[in-house]
Amino acid sequence: MNPSRFITGSAAAILAVVALTAGCSSGDTVDAPTTPSTTSVTATTTIVRPTTATVPSSPSAMPLPSTVTSESVYVEPVPAPAPAPARAPVPAPAPAPAPAPAPAPAPAPAPAPAPAPAPAPAPAPAPAPRVSYANCTAVKAAGAAPIYKGEPGYSTNLDRDRDGIACDT
Repeated sequence: MNPSRFITGSAAAILAVVALTAGCSSGDTVDAPTTPSTTSVTATTTIVRPTTATVPSSPSAMPLPSTVTSESVYVEPVPAPAPAPARAPVPAPAPAPAPAPAPAPAPAPAPAPAPAPAPAPAPAPAPAPRVSYANCTAVKAAGAAPIYKGEPGYSTNLDRDRDGIACDT
């Protein structure tokens, strides 16, 4: 490869990179805030010193030169391009006011409390024992005399005068 072509190609590649990163724009405005950037370019200088080498001849179809001579090439450093002036940051657009919160839906009416369970009915009074007396002497002996109509042990057989009071005499 020819050294001068290598150096020329390298310089062209460096300039292309600088041109691409220098912040060229098409003039379109950008809404996003921008920050300045710094680009640095390093120029490389390559010096080729002349050398002479003797190549032993070898059998080939074409004769090769027996001496190779190279030239010294000095590449001037490429000055870094002046950085593009930093753009003033574009102020961000004022935020849109927050939409008013939607009115809270009317609270659902609280469910009516479940009715308290009805108290358990009081146990029915124990049914009056079936009491029966053979006669008024048995009623008096039990200490139950006189017996009124509707009381346990009352019987029309014990109420001689049918006034609703048995064993009253």
